[in-house]
Amino acid sequence: MSCKYGIFGLRGFFLDKSPGGLRWVAEIETKRFGTTTIKVPFESLEPTVLAKKISLPIIFKSESITQFQLLHSKFGKPGELNPGFKPGKINFVLQSISVY
Repeated sequence: MSCKYGIFGLRGFFLDKSPGGLRWVAEIETKRFGTTTIKVPFESLEPTVLAKKISLPIIFKSESITQFQLLHSKFGKPGELNPGFKPGKINFVLQSISVY
């Protein structure tokens, strides 16, 4: 997730405007075949910049969401590699997105 953000009351140029700016991520498990239903509570999201963990105390503001991205990445949790990553094409069908 990407959000409009200001840190310490200032517009965070590095965290918001850089190509790999501040992102809120969650690692999810999926089935290889069939349907996978997941829930990602906002409180489980972790802040990251360029796949590196952020140690600043930053609070996620759900009302500031500007983008949503679903991807298969070589990076897992912030600062870690995804052990299940295999390069190449993937196919998926996104049936729905809802907020709870």
